[in-house]
Amino acid sequence: MNCIRFCGILLAAEWLLGAGLCALAQNAADNSETAVLIQQAQSGDAGAQYLLGFLYAEGRQLPQDWSQAAYWYRAAALAGDADAQIALAALYEEGRGVPHNPEKALFWYRQAALSANGWAQLFLSLRLAETQPVSSYLWALLAELNGVDVSEQKKNLLAKKEQDLFVDAQVRLGEAVRRHPYLTERIPGQVRYVSEEEGFSVLFPSPPVQHRLEHDPNSSTVYCQAAAADGRTVYHLTVRRFLSDSADSPSFQQIFIQDYLAARARLSSDGRLLRQTTLYFGHPAVLFKHTAPAAEGRSIHQGLLVFAGRTFFVLTCIFPETAPPPDFQSFVNSLDFPQIGCGPLL
Repeated sequence: MNCIRFCGILLAAEWLLGAGLCALAQNAADNSETAVLIQQAQSGDAGAQYLLGFLYAEGRQLPQDWSQAAYWYRAAALAGDADAQIALAALYEEGRGVPHNPEKALFWYRQAALSANGWAQLFLSLRLAETQPVSSYLWALLAELNGVDVSEQKKNLLAKKEQDLFVDAQVRLGEAVRRHPYLTERIPGQVRYVSEEEGFSVLFPSPPVQHRLEHDPNSSTVYCQAAAADGRTVYHLTVRRFLSDSADSPSFQQIFIQDYLAARARLSSDGRLLRQTTLYFGHPAVLFKHTAPAAEGRSIHQGLLVFAGRTFFVLTCIFPETAPPPDFQSFVNSLDFPQIGCGPLL
């Protein structure tokens, strides 16, 4: 067992003790309380789902069942519970209740790290130390900002590489916190939607409603939306993944984008569509803006579309023409899609 692996196990044990999980589990002192917990988990309570997964994993009050532990950890993880995301990542690492899958383990550690969870940030730093030392150092610095002692990890990283390689990490830290405040603070009401199958997540101002469209055998589409606290502004995300080889063709992508923008122009109340070509994490992208009829007056549609590989995604914000513009850029910055190179600290 190498040093990094051993340190990771020790830190995970310390985290489990610090989280007070044993005390929580003991609250389910008898069968009736366990039955209530199961009922709460089945009703969608993420905290109950996480605790139920823990009871199955530890064999407390319930027979030990790793597949059931993984099932309930995943339910809570998809609901944004960072502790469940860490626990699910550990199951993927060990192959308990789920097939051994280091990539999925890394994905779930990353999701927890994006929720200002200092332990998850340190766990992620440990696992990136060999392949991405600068990113590893950045995650360690973020964990430190979130109150976790990372002195040993920083020492190990600096011992393996020339110290000047990490000067860039120190510079990037301030920019990362400015552009991605969710790395160091949890904003009440905000919910990170996570798609394990597609491998992305995005931060919504409230719990999103998700739809999966299977109308086209050559593609799969996920559509999510959530309303802001004012009840007047709506945030949308559409991710369409093409399955055919033709989607790799630049001409196919260009035609698809032109058709999509033309459809947007037809939605416009005055037939006009403002557009600007840009780059998003190195991928060709288009910023667009137009008005559209609404129940009362007109609404403004502001968005960003990107074609990366065979994946086409659109982030859109819709708000009344008379309302102050929302912080659309923060919504765009919150998208984490490592497979196509989008996200903080990549």
